[in-house]
Amino acid sequence: MNEAPHPPSIRRILVALDTAEPGATALEEAARLAAGLEAELVGLFIEDVELLRAAALPITRIVPRQARTLATLDPASMRRAYRIWSAEARRNLETAAAHWRIKWSFQVERGIYAEQLMATIREGDLLALASSRQQRRSRTGIATLAVAAQASCSLFLMHRRWETGKPVAILYEGSKETLAMGLSLANIYGLPLTALVLAQSEEAAESEITAVRQYLGRAGRPAGPIQVRPVTAKRIGDALRDLSPGVIIFDRRGKLAREIEAALDAIDSSVLSLG
Repeated sequence: MNEAPHPPSIRRILVALDTAEPGATALEEAARLAAGLEAELVGLFIEDVELLRAAALPITRIVPRQARTLATLDPASMRRAYRIWSAEARRNLETAAAHWRIKWSFQVERGIYAEQLMATIREGDLLALASSRQQRRSRTGIATLAVAAQASCSLFLMHRRWETGKPVAILYEGSKETLAMGLSLANIYGLPLTALVLAQSEEAAESEITAVRQYLGRAGRPAGPIQVRPVTAKRIGDALRDLSPGVIIFDRRGKLAREIEAALDAIDSSVLSLG
């Protein structure tokens, strides 16, 4: 019996919309992905109570852009700012959803950022986040990454400089979900597909390469060509730099997840990790 590949069931794509920047890159790509996977796009705007508490302190000051003086900050001003930011985020979400003709919803929550994000995540969700180093290392970015790991949900870090001509790269160590998701992304974005089969040696990867080719072949041809290559665990970073993919897919539950994450830190590509 032929084993038809199916991508993991992604029912909702959750975009945590940041106050400083309404996540335009993440939002547009998440909407496109939601259309391809027939998933709902959910925009979440969190009013961080820790910032509201800080605004109540008499010593708190802000530095407006293109200003040389400090400005005072109070809870009323912070709440007004949140209303403006959330309204802008909702408009951006509605525009993206209308363009891609997808189901969407928007919610505003108030609380501690990580706790509110965790409370919103459901089984079958994918978290989307713009993936510049600045955003990943911001307070909200760190919280989002920690929540994704704790909740074991899938995570899509979308690079600002999205280049549609570059291939989708699957880092394969036995998870057929990564193969199915890679095929889905290759078709959604119209990209070629490369599967990097991870093994202790290239010789050990030969049987896996044959199985991967057979598995991918059952789904029919994607929009671009398919390549399957062996890669040893020590050369993951080198292989990715040589390939320069647009999107990298791997399973965070795999044995080499730590080695993969370490290699990805120096790679400027979008990354979809299955949890």
